[in-house]
Amino acid sequence: MRRFRAVLVSLIGMASTSRAHAQSITPTFAWPAGSSARVVTEVRTNVSGGSAPGDVLLSDSSVTRRSATLEVRAHAEGLEIITSAGTVDRVAKSTLETTVDPTRLEAAEQRIIVTRDGRFRRLSNVVEIKRLADSMLAPSLERARQMAPAAITMLQRSTSEENLTQGAEQAWRNEFTGMLGRSWSPGDSVSTTAAVPSPLAPGTMMALPKVVRFDQALPCPAPATGPCWQFTMRTTMTREAMRAGFVEMAKQMGIDAGMVDMIPIPESTTTTVAVFKAATLQPVQVEKRVVGGGSSSMMSMLSGSTSVTTYSWK
Repeated sequence: MRRFRAVLVSLIGMASTSRAHAQSITPTFAWPAGSSARVVTEVRTNVSGGSAPGDVLLSDSSVTRRSATLEVRAHAEGLEIITSAGTVDRVAKSTLETTVDPTRLEAAEQRIIVTRDGRFRRLSNVVEIKRLADSMLAPSLERARQMAPAAITMLQRSTSEENLTQGAEQAWRNEFTGMLGRSWSPGDSVSTTAAVPSPLAPGTMMALPKVVRFDQALPCPAPATGPCWQFTMRTTMTREAMRAGFVEMAKQMGIDAGMVDMIPIPESTTTTVAVFKAATLQPVQVEKRVVGGGSSSMMSMLSGSTSVTTYSWK
């Protein structure tokens, strides 16, 4: 009887191990050359602020919808991922005045070169994107010449080819390849710290905690077919990480660094829930939620945005 129990326990253990192994996955990047997708992104944003927590002196929201085409082409270095110059519709327009229209850059064509296994190589049309970014920045440069000439170099560096390429590489890794290089079982997560350039002071790096989690295997949402995998990626941008960029920006503008603590330095959490085709790791749906805010002795700010991107492959 004792031997029978031992054998039974062993069999149960082997069955449990087999089931766990069957649930584990090893993502492989295999976007087919020649494939294409219609890409639609809807973005909803909300911003509010006041002189103190609870006060509402500012309240604004907007909704935009972008449509574009993504193509995967064979390239001597691997693959070229081309996102066409899309169209952006302002479903609900923001009432805030701004001299920079970010939708112009969002609608621009982007060409990324990656290896066959998904490693980022370069942004092949960085010259064209830089030209557009420079034209968008021109009004800010003109004001800087009048108010803070020392800030001109900092602003110009923000649209350098190096800075634009780093931004494209970071976005590619965050959304499409952060789960490569290991096997996963449902519920597995990996925590890392990413070093990324500050958006305020190019050349200044920020340390951002990042967690990648494999949620589950599931049927692909229509109209896609077959099995899919869902991953969640979460990145946190803290006030401490952002502060160095604000201090450097203040120095460039000739402002006392002590004034930085009177500014509501933002901090935010970005959560991306992405569903991929299991066979190729092509994205089917990507939902990104950004929640943030900042406070100081003078004012507080709250902001949030949700974007949902669907990929219809053919």
